[in-house]
Amino acid sequence: MSYDGSVVVGWQDAWGPWFASVWRKGADGNYTQEILVNDPEMTQDKLDLLDKDQCRKYLAASCQTVSADGKWIGGRGGHPETAVPGAWLYSEETGFKVIYPEMDATVSDINSDGTMAIGWCGPGSGAWIWTEEGGLEYLQNHVEKKLGHELEDFGIVSVYDMSPNGRYICGYGMKGGDPVAYVFDLHTNSGVEEMECSQMKANIYPNPASDEIHVDLPFDGPEVKTTLTLVDMRGQTMRRLDATSTSNVIDIRDLARGIYVLDVNANGKHKTFKVIVK
Repeated sequence: MSYDGSVVVGWQDAWGPWFASVWRKGADGNYTQEILVNDPEMTQDKLDLLDKDQCRKYLAASCQTVSADGKWIGGRGGHPETAVPGAWLYSEETGFKVIYPEMDATVSDINSDGTMAIGWCGPGSGAWIWTEEGGLEYLQNHVEKKLGHELEDFGIVSVYDMSPNGRYICGYGMKGGDPVAYVFDLHTNSGVEEMECSQMKANIYPNPASDEIHVDLPFDGPEVKTTLTLVDMRGQTMRRLDATSTSNVIDIRDLARGIYVLDVNANGKHKTFKVIVK
């Protein structure tokens, strides 16, 4: 589920396969179910889950993860009787994006802006990492070649989770005949410029928000001095915070409802995010 419990993802089973399902919390506190379809012309009221031909044509396999802000959803490939052929990412703005074109591939986690995902292929093997810039790569290769870890006789089997700031991943592998858990820092060998770019991919949630805004960042060291500034639509600064931690909280309880802009400044490089106070 999302950070504030407003979006829950999973699946709905009517006759066999597991189909992607999302539950969204309304203002009255109740949840409304949405079955994800790959065609905007197929609306919820037209969909018949008992119609196998409709399901094969329009539906994706199960949702497996959702970003903290509830915007991005990751799911698994199903089989030939599902409409999205492989591990996928989804947002209401972009629709479906297949990132691993294998039926048995699964997205296990995703970062806040949909630019990085992790997962596996098969029943517990073939761990991979996907980035918007670099595409798909097997995790074993990524860890050994890009991160510079000498894994020797340790083989990565699967990858289960990623920290909200997109920096750490965990899972398990095999060392000899024994299963061994691991945690990897994806930014082990990052230079300052790469750190600055990653810092501006802040994880901001919840959004809309009413009490506080959480801003998760990959780095907290002196190499990337980061300032968070919240301004209103007139350009007036409402909050300013020197981000000395990877986990930051901005109190917004006394702010008027409306649209604000959060500026993330990493060593003078900026990125802005729209924030809604409700």
